[in-house]
Amino acid sequence: MGTSDEAQAEGYEVLASNVVKQSAREVRVAAATRGGEEALTELARKHGDLHVLPLFVAEGLLLDKAREAIPRIEAATGARVTCSEPLTTDLAAIVAERYLEVRHA
Repeated sequence: MGTSDEAQAEGYEVLASNVVKQSAREVRVAAATRGGEEALTELARKHGDLHVLPLFVAEGLLLDKAREAIPRIEAATGARVTCSEPLTTDLAAIVAERYLEVRHA
């Protein structure tokens, strides 16, 4: 599943809304498989400095491409762009909680 799945894509927007509520920061969703570098460049042109919070569990090709694009985006826009690490084991608690919810439903 991913951004090609409409329900999943809507879930990303809900997640973004929740991050806004908790952080009081502006949040935009950009899909690595749809738009990628171009989408990030456009966001940087429109909003200035960016922080990329990848929703990947582990290192990999798409995250590598996003990181490699950062210097080009910064050069094209003058914005500062930073990027978090993948979720790795931080995701484990969420998975366990959801499993327990379904198991006890």
